Amino acid sequence: MEACLTASCAAAINSSPANIFPYLVQTLLAAQCSLASDIYPPDRSEEIAASNIEFDFIIVGSGSAGSVVANRLTEVEDWKVLLIEAGDNPSVFNEIPGAILMQLNSPVDYSYDVEPEKFACHGSKNKLCKWAKGKALGGSSTLNAMLYIMGNDEDYNEWSRMGNEGWSYDEVLPYFKKSQSCGHGHSDEWRSKYCGHDGPLNIRYFNYTNPDVFEMVLDAAREMDIPILDVINNGEKFIGYGVAQGTLDK
Repeated sequence: MEACLTASCAAAINSSPANIFPYLVQTLLAAQCSLASDIYPPDRSEEIAASNIEFDFIIVGSGSAGSVVANRLTEVEDWKVLLIEAGDNPSVFNEIPGAILMQLNSPVDYSYDVEPEKFACHGSKNKLCKWAKGKALGGSSTLNAMLYIMGNDEDYNEWSRMGNEGWSYDEVLPYFKKSQSCGHGHSDEWRSKYCGHDGPLNIRYFNYTNPDVFEMVLDAAREMDIPILDVINNGEKFIGYGVAQGTLDK
């Protein structure tokens, strides 16, 4: 952290009460340097551009798919793999679900504008919806509030019917399960059928401090005869209200 505070700034700070709060704010902002994780790979763009290195595989985009593909390819020691990403490391707010709004329209968001919508975004200027897209290692997974959604089974089945062999829901489900580690907060029946136990993605429910709020929302949905989903990612029913799951460690 000390390296983040310039000498000139540090010299201007003393222990007088008037400066305690500004110093606290400055320290918290500078703490991002110390909190930055070492798990992200170093930026070697200048080194590679200046060299004449050849690669067996070049992957453009380090989103959820590109990062995994690159990682799996590097398991073969003799292969040289290059992963290219236009953005930087994710923001420290990436791991705070409630801070999602702080990342929209920021340097880690491409912030696309779509064409004016007839039935949506009427509260937006010129009826233009904002279309967020992650510009950082991890891609749009850094802008999704850590929500975990496997998708509708019919989407996968339609891909299969279009001729994409191996892409039906039943065929991709084992790979979902391989990537997951579901805690005991889920029902045993759901865990055995739809979720794995030893994967790198920890699937948990959000630890809300006031769970009564979403129970009130579910009760309101029931009064309006809107379906209630016991588990959002159930592979069978997707229309309705339910409690969100996330890629959460705790």
